[in-house]
Amino acid sequence: RDDFDVVHDNQVLAHGIMRIEHELGIPVLTTVHHPITFDRRVDIAAAPTLRKKLSLRRWYGFLRMQGAVVRRARWILLPSESSKRDAAHDFGADPDRMQVIPLGVDDCFVPPTKPRVPGRLVAMASADAPMKGISTLLEAFAKLLTERDVELLLVTRPTPGGRTEQLIEELGIGVHVRFVSGISDTELVEVMGSAEIACVPSLYEGFSLPTAELMACETPLVVSRTGALPEVVGP
Repeated sequence: RDDFDVVHDNQVLAHGIMRIEHELGIPVLTTVHHPITFDRRVDIAAAPTLRKKLSLRRWYGFLRMQGAVVRRARWILLPSESSKRDAAHDFGADPDRMQVIPLGVDDCFVPPTKPRVPGRLVAMASADAPMKGISTLLEAFAKLLTERDVELLLVTRPTPGGRTEQLIEELGIGVHVRFVSGISDTELVEVMGSAEIACVPSLYEGFSLPTAELMACETPLVVSRTGALPEVVGP
């Protein structure tokens, strides 16, 4: 007890976290990046079979616990007004115990010193997560290829044989799509600054730190009009 002034729960939202406060008397500060109820809706909608949908419903069973913990939380930090509204709606959290603190960007994210690569599009997202909208981006990119000389650089590691690799093969755009992963922050800044346009095609975001990082690199953006993205990029 004497070693801790406060415990920070970074969206674990488990019943055991509440016991830290109620049994040990240590105050708990809770961060909710966004309610995972949105992930559940998108994942279940994208599931290819009924068996997969039922499996996902069982897997997301922890959300009942998370909602109960959030409703008991002393103080809740969120990265956006969008996440605040959604946590209040989906989790029943008390808005009077919520505080919005937007995420910051490391000072290594700066505008490029080299010319941008003509026709290069860049996106950073988990390639096989339906909520990140990569399939939508790939379909749009395939259409754009019929009109312009462009390349797509995805900063992610796709699952071998997964939905992203399959779609790239179906669209016949493999020659024009490259993947980059396991790079340092310095290399990431170079990639961000090399693009003529960056895309954030997510179906939902509680904030989207890569969006803010791309803005710090002064890279022009095309983003989805959903979740916190309009809030992050501004009017």
